[in-house]
Order: sequence, then structure tokens, then C-alpha cells
Amino acid sequence: MVVRKAPDLVRLQDLLDHLGGRLDPRHVAWVVSTLLNLACYLGWAELTHNALSLDTYFVSPPGHRGALLGGWWYAKPAGARPDALPAPTALCCPPDILREKRADGRTDLELVRAIGRALLGDAAAPPLLLEWLRPPTAGDPVADYRRWSETVLPASFGTGRIAQLDIAASDLYQEK
Repeated sequence: MVVRKAPDLVRLQDLLDHLGGRLDPRHVAWVVSTLLNLACYLGWAELTHNALSLDTYFVSPPGHRGALLGGWWYAKPAGARPDALPAPTALCCPPDILREKRADGRTDLELVRAIGRALLGDAAAPPLLLEWLRPPTAGDPVADYRRWSETVLPASFGTGRIAQLDIAASDLYQEK
């Protein structure tokens, strides 16, 4: 399979490596927001991706947008039996999902939180942001996104602030 990627997109793992293993919490916030938006779509479509990760998700630092370009071979309709799960997913997956061997949107929501934690690394972050990233999801992507956008973000960063991340793909990748 060949996927065309917009030239401004960078793999999240590459961005994290370029920034020394941690992102400023303001940038973690917009990345998590894009992932939650994606999780809401997947929930609406009754699909599970099951492989959201730093390797499968790409972001545009100047554009504050994301694209899920990898791991689609793990995707399943909600309730279906997965053929396989990547090892990192199995570590984040709620135990009942593994036991019952049924695709469930909670897996993607747990992976969103795991990505947020990985992006923060050891960076200091607002307490409410950390409190949101640590516990398990309740399992409703819309409720998670609502709490994130209406409570966590305003309490952590105020309202209406856009944090620019002036990194271009050319800063990470060399053209051949």
C-alpha cells in the first residue's frame, strides 16, 4: 500500500526525537486534541484502529493537524475479533478487551492517553493535564473530548491560545 503524505507532515516519533524526548505541554495539547477528534470519528463510524502510536501518527507542526498514516491493517469494526494487536497496544488495552478478544474503542482512547504521556516525557505539565492523561478512559470518545476541551485545556492553558511550533519537515528530514 502506498500512502501519499502531505509534505509538511512528520512522524510523531521523529518530532519527539528531534525535540530531545519531550514536547512542551502546549504542543502535547494540540496533538492530543487532533487524536481525540480522530477517536470521535472512529467511534461514530463504529471502527477501531488499535495501533495509534508515535510511529503511525503524523503531524504538521505549523498547521496543528494530524494524519493517521499507518497501522490500518489492525483496524476492525467495533465488536469484531482482531486478527492481531501490536505489542504496545496490548500493554495499553483494557484487560477485558484482551480477555474477550473483541475490538473496542476504549483501546484507541487508551492509546491517545499513552501518546500524550510519551510526548510529555519528563516535562513539567499543568496538574489537570497530567490528571487527565493518567487514569483509564470511561470509554466514550465524545465525553473524553468534551472534558478535554471544556475543562482540561482551559484550566491548563487558558482560552484561545495557539502555541506555534516552528519546525518544518525539512528540519527533520533531508531530501535525497
